[in-house]
Amino acid sequence: MTHEPLEPRVTALEREAASTREIAEDAHADAAVARALASAASREVGEVHEHLRAHTKVLNALRETQLEQGQKIDRLQAEFFGFKNEMVGFERETRGGFAMLAAGMQHITMLLTPPDERSTGSMPGSPS
Repeated sequence: MTHEPLEPRVTALEREAASTREIAEDAHADAAVARALASAASREVGEVHEHLRAHTKVLNALRETQLEQGQKIDRLQAEFFGFKNEMVGFERETRGGFAMLAAGMQHITMLLTPPDERSTGSMPGSPS
């Protein structure tokens, strides 16, 4: 044990206790600030997660729309190629019909042309 006088020791202890109280109060204030910051950060993280979920929903909806539109485009493309094939068929039929018409007209012309004019190659009603 120290044999120093009691009064200076008590004074030193009181100063040390006051200093400890100040440190504790500062720590308490710092803890309150830290809790407030943590709470704000938690809210911000929650908001970021909410925005992220909303963006994810939008992207999923956009993906669904693109898939639906892709299917519609595929159907339209198939219909277009079907119509194109039909048009090619109609074109062939039309060309064939005109060819038959031309052949028929040539045959009629030949029948209407007198035999003596057939050899010269002139057409009826054309100047000789």
